[in-house]
Amino acid sequence: MQIKSFMRTLTLIHSSLTMGLIAFTLFVYFQNPSFTVGTDSKDPYVYIVPTIAILGYFLSKFLFQKQLQNIHPKDTLTTKLTRYQTASLIQYALLEGSALFALVIYYTYGNALYLVIGLSLLAYMIALRPKMNRLIKALPLKQAEEQQLKQSEYYKK
Repeated sequence: MQIKSFMRTLTLIHSSLTMGLIAFTLFVYFQNPSFTVGTDSKDPYVYIVPTIAILGYFLSKFLFQKQLQNIHPKDTLTTKLTRYQTASLIQYALLEGSALFALVIYYTYGNALYLVIGLSLLAYMIALRPKMNRLIKALPLKQAEEQQLKQSEYYKK
């Protein structure tokens, strides 16, 4: 796998997921005529949505790190990049699923808390934009592999 095609693919996947989530957020926001700020302790989603958001956040970080721990320094660069891509996709999916759940519940009930939770997960998803520096820090690279990645057009000092 070439570094250029790897970064292009990962960036495209991340951008697509993020743009879809942004579009859904805008749709939900403008389609919901009601907007309440208070919380009702009888509403079970007041507890369910934050719990799912927290689980999605921490589980995405945990599984991402767990996948990276399974990468051996002796693996080829292509194998390392493929496993990094898989770990990233799992991370993105968990975050997007949690955000979509919060936004669907916001659409249904109109409580601003759910919108804020969905927007927070969206902001974190945007912050996870693929960067070569982050990839270099995360992977157990040999010196030659690190130099090869730093020479790519995607590396910014």
